[in-house]
Amino acid sequence: ALIPASGFITEEETSTKIGEKYNWIIDPLDGTTNFIHSVPCFCVSIGLRRDNELILGVIYE
Repeated sequence: ALIPASGFITEEETSTKIGEKYNWIIDPLDGTTNFIHSVPCFCVSIGLRRDNELILGVIYE
């Protein structure tokens, strides 16, 4: 694991496991409606929160 004991939160909250210190925030398809309608404006979004501070954000379009 990249950060052992880290948790994760997904956009739809279908999969959530809260870690004590670190939590990954993941939206595997940000812009779902655009994707469904073939509008080429969607991405993958990933963030990392340490305690209550966002320390990393990555967007892949």
